[in-house]
Amino acid sequence: MRTVIHAAIVTAVASVASLVHAEPPATTYRVILDEPQTQSVRIEVELTGLDENPGGDGGLDLLMPTWRPGRYTENDHANGVRWLRATTARGRPLEVRKVDKATWRVRTEGEPDISIEYDLYANDLNRRTRHVDDTHAFLSGSAVFLMPEGRRDAPCIIELEAPQEWRVASGLNAVSERNTRVLEAANYDVLVDSPIEIGIHERDRFFVGGIPHEIVIWFAGPKPEVDFDRLKEDFAKIVEVQRAIFAPPTRPGETAPEDAGMHYDRYVFLVHAGPGLGGGTEHLNSTIMQTRTSTFRSRRSAGGFYGLTSHEMFHTWNVKNFRPRGITPYNYAGPNYTTMLWLCEGGTSYYDDLTLVRAGLLEPDAYLGSALGRNIHNTREAPGRLVQSLADASFDAWIKFFAERTPDSVNSTISFYTKGALACLLLDCTIREATGNSRSLDDVMRLMNDRYAGAPRGYTPAEFRGVCEEVAGVSLERFFRDAIHGTETLWFEEVIGTIGLELSFKPNGPPDNGHATDDEGFVLLPYLGIDTNPNGDGVTVRSVRADGPAYQAGIIADDEIVAINDERLEDADLAGALADIHPGDELTIEFSRFGRMRTLTLRMGAKRDGRWTLTRVNDPTDAQRSAYESWLGQPWPGEDDDEGDDD
Repeated sequence: MRTVIHAAIVTAVASVASLVHAEPPATTYRVILDEPQTQSVRIEVELTGLDENPGGDGGLDLLMPTWRPGRYTENDHANGVRWLRATTARGRPLEVRKVDKATWRVRTEGEPDISIEYDLYANDLNRRTRHVDDTHAFLSGSAVFLMPEGRRDAPCIIELEAPQEWRVASGLNAVSERNTRVLEAANYDVLVDSPIEIGIHERDRFFVGGIPHEIVIWFAGPKPEVDFDRLKEDFAKIVEVQRAIFAPPTRPGETAPEDAGMHYDRYVFLVHAGPGLGGGTEHLNSTIMQTRTSTFRSRRSAGGFYGLTSHEMFHTWNVKNFRPRGITPYNYAGPNYTTMLWLCEGGTSYYDDLTLVRAGLLEPDAYLGSALGRNIHNTREAPGRLVQSLADASFDAWIKFFAERTPDSVNSTISFYTKGALACLLLDCTIREATGNSRSLDDVMRLMNDRYAGAPRGYTPAEFRGVCEEVAGVSLERFFRDAIHGTETLWFEEVIGTIGLELSFKPNGPPDNGHATDDEGFVLLPYLGIDTNPNGDGVTVRSVRADGPAYQAGIIADDEIVAINDERLEDADLAGALADIHPGDELTIEFSRFGRMRTLTLRMGAKRDGRWTLTRVNDPTDAQRSAYESWLGQPWPGEDDDEGDDD
């Protein structure tokens, strides 16, 4: 522990602080990575110019945020703090006590300058909060840097002490070109939203609108050859498509500025590649994304990673540049509630694959079938859609969506990512229909960015609805009442034709004479309504769906099914045991619950063998062709015979 702050260090800190031209005095964080092989990082915090009694009774509170921006669940970052000490500028120890799970109180005794030091264990790679080993350190601010009471708006200086061969990458700027290991942030909010990657990594950059975009890749395992030329080309396409959405329209004969639609002067894609890695988190002018090493083999293998890249990039506008009230300003001590995550995350999910189609990185047919069609089918098959609205799903993200899933989640929740994306498709089609395709959701996003970028208190749900209705030129009462605040089935059949598509329920295969059919000729398959895991020769019930007969009969999660119709299961083959069971047949199930054998009888349910499917209409009108092409940014099939193939 450093017990004395030498005069030279104080002078250097003061000099660096003067570079940001800010008051109150800067908070300096010194990040010491002298033993990275132990997965430890030591942080020293230098506070100068404190009030005589900053926290009352000579106490100054230091908070470790309980969550990180971009993921709406509490992580308890303070659990990694091994020890924490405080001293005066002359090295005299100060009293420190814990006042709650994430707050330490330092008795300052009226000292204007104090030093805080703590040791942090960093082994949380998958949640993208903090990870240190002998090759790198990834530091997401809310999981690393304590927030001193009363210093949230103070500028921050971050001094990095790490192995000499390690390089620094961050959305934060260095205080000078010669000293890349001293970074600066305008305030604590910027620090928290600007992760730092320092270590051994590959990097390159490209430009869009004259603005540099860096790609920085840390490999957790063996390092493959990376085709940075292809990667830069494809990333640039994604950025170009999205910035065009937010660029102001130009009048005939006028040329937009080179950086039209951009609101940052530098962007950094931080990437972790290794076995089992996935997911990403958006930040102010950067993102941290994780992927498998195999992603870099070809453009085809990078498909899912490009979707992630598109998603996190779109967040640079939607959430980072304009945010709903409730998640701005951030409350670092607890949940941040909003009913708008269906737009924040769902809207971003809508645009992630749509961007890839517009950029030529995803085939339209794959988009219609594998993305939209699959999501519509899965959402319409989810029992939770009848229980939880999108507004409620957004508000309850902290206790339901991002919390540990329960056996009842399938019956009581809906994904604001998936259904939120579909609601945005519905809204897009509704606006296009109301305006003869002269306006779209793109116009809503651009107007939201123009009006609410950087708004201190964020936009309200009513303000978002107002913008939508202004763009559409009509009331959107039904959409917000039924699609957002209600549990009605999204009515794509009524509006999807606007963009030249049709939605229909189609059989999975030809009719099967061995199965019963419904009035429309669909094969009826037996349906029990349970999800299971193998358990020896039997199976353990993982969840019971509310739309199946097992739910009403009384099968519950963790029941161990061992026999069907007096025949013991073999090799946990429940499907085999049900192979000769038809809808309506009586079924006897023997199972164990808490070690006691039980038996119940039910009648097998039925489900139609088919899927909801999106396809293009056979004979489109000129208006449908035009709307389809403006929506996807691609020609109607057959319109462009010179289109090439991707590798």
